[in-house]
Amino acid sequence: MEEPWCAGLADRAAPDQAVRQASRGTGCSTGRGLSIASGASPSEAAITVRPSDPAAASAGSVSPQPAPRLARDPQRTVPLGRVVDAWGVRGWVKVEPFAGAGDTALLRAGVWHVQRPAAPAHPAIDRWLTLERSRRHASTVVAKPEGIEDRDGALALKGAEVGVRRVDFPPLPEGEVYWVDLEGCAVVNQAGESFGTVVSVDDHGAHPILETDTGHLIPFVDAYVVDALPAEGRVVVDWQADWSR
Repeated sequence: MEEPWCAGLADRAAPDQAVRQASRGTGCSTGRGLSIASGASPSEAAITVRPSDPAAASAGSVSPQPAPRLARDPQRTVPLGRVVDAWGVRGWVKVEPFAGAGDTALLRAGVWHVQRPAAPAHPAIDRWLTLERSRRHASTVVAKPEGIEDRDGALALKGAEVGVRRVDFPPLPEGEVYWVDLEGCAVVNQAGESFGTVVSVDDHGAHPILETDTGHLIPFVDAYVVDALPAEGRVVVDWQADWSR
């Protein structure tokens, strides 16, 4: 299928639209005002801090706004999908986002990093692509990189992992952070006891689970998570050393 003439920069998700998509999902309401908003993918999932007193909010009082949770390394590359095929005959590629979704950052970014190890059937790839155009196509993202003008050039990228710089993720409202920003953060309780560093935050259906490099699996719900502070490199939990791992 040939790319439509109208596909262009306007097809990329607008920042405000991207925020809504990255933040949508099932929230785990919490007593301390911390809730989890599952995003389009684990990398794009966001943690939201909301006022903990609904009555005060409805009465019109203004709760103090939390400081923005900043990315620890805005230039890091986050893998979000894989090139699965060429699209059309004019150099467009088709990318399938990981976890079956999570296309907002792919659409918003103007550059992608593509990487693929060498194999007998093809050479290694490790390069940056500047995108001329990109758009959604069913459950995939299709894009036209600069310098790739035909189907053969697009097929040469098949199988490559596609990454986006963290700085190119859609911006979030104050009080929200992306799960990926918590990776590498120290996990401590309010008494200062350490539980290692965050390896991942994964959605397990009922609620997300925070996994540390010391083997702790901590439900990411209000009962156990006090605050998430990626700019400070730490997550504060209500957890004890003798609890099960």
